[in-house]
Amino acid sequence: MSNVSNSGCILFPGAGGVCNDTTIGLGAAIAGFGASRAEQSLSGSSTLLTARYGLTDTTFLGTEYLMGGKNVFVYDANSDNLTGFYNTPGTATHVYVLHKFTPELSLRVGGMSQNYKTTNFSFGPTQDTDRTATTYYGNLRLDF
Repeated sequence: MSNVSNSGCILFPGAGGVCNDTTIGLGAAIAGFGASRAEQSLSGSSTLLTARYGLTDTTFLGTEYLMGGKNVFVYDANSDNLTGFYNTPGTATHVYVLHKFTPELSLRVGGMSQNYKTTNFSFGPTQDTDRTATTYYGNLRLDF
């Protein structure tokens, strides 16, 4: 769950804008992160269901299902998240097979499907969308 409260706005030269209920004749306004107006607060939530089954002592089958909400702010600094899977505002699935050659060396092969319902949470209001992304990958990882 997240709650983002915006304060004030940013004005840019352009074709008119509104900041704090005041019309600016020669400026465009950005009201904040996910906001369509100044001083707006936005709440959202996402749910992740995940399971991993050990086929053997060194091979695992995993799956994840994500239900990402509109206007949810997810901070994920995980470098393995190249497609923004955990930030998907919609539904997403992930299936993978992981094999550990040694405790430090593993190979993961999988696929992800992301079905966006709204645009990602950023500056300006979120919009409805029907964007999809499908990704297949191989990840060789060495931890030392």
